[in-house]
Amino acid sequence: MTLPKVYVGCALTHAPESFKEMVAQFKAQLARAGYAEILDFVDMHDSTPTQAYDHDIGCVRSCDALIAFLDLPSLGLGMELQEAIVQGKAVLCLCPT
Repeated sequence: MTLPKVYVGCALTHAPESFKEMVAQFKAQLARAGYAEILDFVDMHDSTPTQAYDHDIGCVRSCDALIAFLDLPSLGLGMELQEAIVQGKAVLCLCPT
């Protein structure tokens, strides 16, 4: 059985570590549940902006659904949401704080 692919997007560049940790825990819980394959975004500290964009937009294009944390402003997340909508992906927006 092939699991659906889920991409979890959020602000990263100016996000506090506590927020990044909350998103990481959320992704880990989703992965442990075993209902979906969780696609990982690229951390900007490990890549150039172009590499991060290409990877993350590629994840949005290949996923079945996007879960977006809207707690913090983010141009990158905005681009991911736009791409998901254009591609007709299922989108769930969350703002838990």
